[in-house]
Amino acid sequence: MVFANKGAFEQLRSVITCTSHGRETGGGLFGTINGSKLTISEATFATKDRQRASCRIDLERLERQERAHQADGDGVVLLGTWHLEPGHGDLKPSKADLRHWVDMVSRGRRPHFVGATIRRRNAWSLGWDTDAANLRAHVFSRTPTGGVDCSAVVDLKPSPWMLP
Repeated sequence: MVFANKGAFEQLRSVITCTSHGRETGGGLFGTINGSKLTISEATFATKDRQRASCRIDLERLERQERAHQADGDGVVLLGTWHLEPGHGDLKPSKADLRHWVDMVSRGRRPHFVGATIRRRNAWSLGWDTDAANLRAHVFSRTPTGGVDCSAVVDLKPSPWMLP
């Protein structure tokens, strides 16, 4: 199961409102793993190339951020990536998204990888507020035979009771 705390939603809101401007934006999802529970506590910006309908995640930046967490000894690791989709409505990931996420879990050190997309709920939604957007997380896991499966699809939502 995957969860996100209030701080991660606030960071996403900040990045989205400052950088979207009609182009895809993306970055990393950092947090902790406790058995099969993945808790996202940090969302960072890490985009190399931003286009209207695609972006390239800066994996080197994410690796540097993960090394900084390792040096701090805080137990926070790279759990996955997120990106803002230009459209609204349909939450089905693109073929390019699926390839990226499967590749990341295939070559990663951990058995799970979270791929998250953010879309406006409808055509008349104004701006990119995480309260008025759909944040869908796809959790990919290695299978015992060495393959990769989508093990969960979770709609993450900020709630007033969440911890910072």
